[in-house]
Amino acid sequence: MTITMTRSDSLGHKRAVLGRVLQAFGYDVSDFLLEEAPAPVAESVGLNDRVVTVRRRSTGVERLYVSGPNSFWFGAILGDLARGRFGP
Repeated sequence: MTITMTRSDSLGHKRAVLGRVLQAFGYDVSDFLLEEAPAPVAESVGLNDRVVTVRRRSTGVERLYVSGPNSFWFGAILGDLARGRFGP
């Protein structure tokens, strides 16, 4: 899995956990790209929200998740994996 961060690694240990989850679902971890960047609209109004992008290279499927205080972005990624939203 490729991890791209635009500031300090605020994803922390969740990257490693996500890699293990992808393997448990039978995915090739290197097929996924995980990026985190400031959320442009949130930043313009002084909020600290960020956007986590998960992209599956082989299918081109890309999903965006807001990662900020009190967000449930990691659970949303797990739910999308369980629902097959990144493909078989």
